[in-house]
Amino acid sequence: MQSTLDRMKFVVSRHLAGMRIVASSFLGNSLMLLLAGTSIYLGASVNPAFYWGCLAVIPLQWALSVHRRKRAAKARQLQIRTQWLSRCDPEEDFEWLEVEHEHLCDAAEVDCRVDGQTWNDLEMDRVFSRIDRTWTSLGEVSLYAFLRTPVSHLEQIRERIRLVDVLQSDAELREAVQKRLARLGKTRRFRLNDLEDNRLSANTFIRNACRVLAGLSALSLALVALFPVKEALLAVIVLFSLNMIVAAWFRWLVYWQANAFLYLTAAISCGKSLGGIEHESLRLYVEELTELSNKTRAICRKSRLFEQERNASAELPALMLGYARALFLLDVSDYFRLAELVQTHKTSIRRLLKMIGDLDAFQAIASYRKRFPVYCEPVLVDDGLVLECEDCRHPLLDDAVPNSISLRATNAFVTGSNASGKSTFLRTIALNALLAQSIGTVPAASYRACCFRILTSISIFDDLSESKSLYRAEAERMLEIIQATEGPHPILCSMDEPFKGTNSPERIGATIATLNHLGGKNILLLVASHHVQIALELGPRYDVFHFPVSVDGERSESNYLLHRGLDYEFNAIETLAEIGFPPAIVSSAKAETARVLGREAAEK
Repeated sequence: MQSTLDRMKFVVSRHLAGMRIVASSFLGNSLMLLLAGTSIYLGASVNPAFYWGCLAVIPLQWALSVHRRKRAAKARQLQIRTQWLSRCDPEEDFEWLEVEHEHLCDAAEVDCRVDGQTWNDLEMDRVFSRIDRTWTSLGEVSLYAFLRTPVSHLEQIRERIRLVDVLQSDAELREAVQKRLARLGKTRRFRLNDLEDNRLSANTFIRNACRVLAGLSALSLALVALFPVKEALLAVIVLFSLNMIVAAWFRWLVYWQANAFLYLTAAISCGKSLGGIEHESLRLYVEELTELSNKTRAICRKSRLFEQERNASAELPALMLGYARALFLLDVSDYFRLAELVQTHKTSIRRLLKMIGDLDAFQAIASYRKRFPVYCEPVLVDDGLVLECEDCRHPLLDDAVPNSISLRATNAFVTGSNASGKSTFLRTIALNALLAQSIGTVPAASYRACCFRILTSISIFDDLSESKSLYRAEAERMLEIIQATEGPHPILCSMDEPFKGTNSPERIGATIATLNHLGGKNILLLVASHHVQIALELGPRYDVFHFPVSVDGERSESNYLLHRGLDYEFNAIETLAEIGFPPAIVSSAKAETARVLGREAAEK
């Protein structure tokens, strides 16, 4: 509810700011027109000297322009400071992010990529929205790529943490970066694939035909100059009409690429502007941005065919220039040259866009740190299977209960009654590990671990479209986890109630066999289950934990604190009594449970 109110306040304030800008512009222009009109009237009816009053419009226009720029800069600065620490979670286009992030993520980290099941289990869409305070589309994509592809190289995450620390601690530097990023802005019409699509640029027939038409236009003008006869003039008119049609048709052909090229040119300008920031902590970063911007600046000059569509003007010089460009088909030649430049500098373009996006993501992560009450920077080590997390919290819960766990080459089997906190704990540990290896920020008092590939099997569902039962879906997911242990990276895996889609005896047997098999692999497991029998059959590679539940009067409650050892309170039947089941059913259920447990104990 609070986040909805915050979002509404932000939207209203943004619209009010826009209305103030429009009103200021209207009043300023009206004042200048009134001054010019008054001067013309007085000059015509009183004294021609009053015509000089029109000249006052020039300094007034300049003064108003300066005033507007200053007000816009102040408004932008206020917006930056307000949004940076805002609690409202922006609405995201995750389909667009899913497609675009693959173009900018590090190919070396693809094998550590968070798969769809893990992403959904950990509610990463909500986590992303909570962190996202980016100013550019590139920043959104980079932040999404960070979370989707956790790094496994220690130096890479340490450099990421260093840059976040710099932007977090130096407010002046951070706001200088944010102002430049805000001018670039966001658009959902930018797609990297549109830049690199060379289907049209590879069409040599169109390019050669347009060269011939442009050459004939130049020849016809030369003939008119040398032989001013009506036949030559008629040739110019025919070619001009034909080339106008060809130019309009060609602009229609490439219109779908306009947004991508316009955003690219804006990004190159943004990179150049960011390169002008002088700060020792970002020196190498801005130097590379400057180098990349200079290398790709020719793209900005050749993008004028898209610029003129956006900045269309009815002024005579602009019209004459447009006619000249159409007569010689300069837009066509510029497009083919632009496509060549993009292909030539493809690597530099990707690097430039990624660096701008990463810088935007870094300041968003710094904002998240400011908004989160408790966090630490992870200590990532290359020291075998190790996970030590103290007072870790779930980042989506405002009143999260902190828990701690320490595992070294051992796995954790967690049991406990219903609603005691098992599933939340599994999500918390996996999520803490993911945030440690992606944004270098962990909602915990301390975090020390190796770099994992993170997998989960928590919320598995059946698939009616493929006639796939719940048990089959669980079994296929378990097989994926088993196969992943053969990869090069250690695995951190959270499992909640394995094989719950089948009968109890087979479920227990399959779980024990699978967990004992995985216990000797390159994997660190956190498994939660109601079946305490499983804990008794696991090998020495498993430590057992539980979430206790206390019964106070007629209600059972959990304090959500993890304890070592096996001390399970059977509160499922107590829950039946709490919600109003008939006493006869409750008593019979207790008796049947005691009988079953007694028989199982005798069999053991």
